[in-house]
Amino acid sequence: MTLSPGAPGTVTLSPGAPGTVTLSPGAPGTATLSPGAPGTVTPLPAGPGVLARLPAEHGVLEALLLGERPLVLAHGNVVDEKGCAREGSDIRGAKLRIVRGGEAPIDIATPGAPSLAALRPLAVGALALWISPLGCGAERRVLYGLVLDATGAPVGEPLPIADAETFAAASSGSDADVWLRNGDKVFWLRMSCAP
Repeated sequence: MTLSPGAPGTVTLSPGAPGTVTLSPGAPGTATLSPGAPGTVTPLPAGPGVLARLPAEHGVLEALLLGERPLVLAHGNVVDEKGCAREGSDIRGAKLRIVRGGEAPIDIATPGAPSLAALRPLAVGALALWISPLGCGAERRVLYGLVLDATGAPVGEPLPIADAETFAAASSGSDADVWLRNGDKVFWLRMSCAP
């Protein structure tokens, strides 16, 4: 789509989608084309609304809307400027907290404070992934995975997947693809996940 020169608020649609959409200058909100009805416009609400307020006292790592339920991965204890878990940590290391709307939070033990996390929806439930060092100040970092059920509760225990410095993940149905980088190598993992 491109803006038409000299006509503020007018959008020219791509070839194959006839018509133009005119937005009133200064009017709040946005508009979108309705699927299956070329040239029709459906106004969207002006600005985002609040879906839920969930406690994450020590910082949010990732959030996902799992069906109608908000789901958050958060630090379960204070993380200092060196990335080490402090207050509330124990001999097992840091805590990853799963915060679910309308449910009690669930703490998952992890060797060090997570530095990166992702939640990806599955056909039923979600896949939680995070990178954690093997302790405070440890150089070695490991990617962990955990399948969550439809309520966001863990199914089983966290699984160490591989050493990784960073990762990206995508999912479709019960399948998940994870790309991880360790040193100068990138690995692609294809997984099937189900609660």
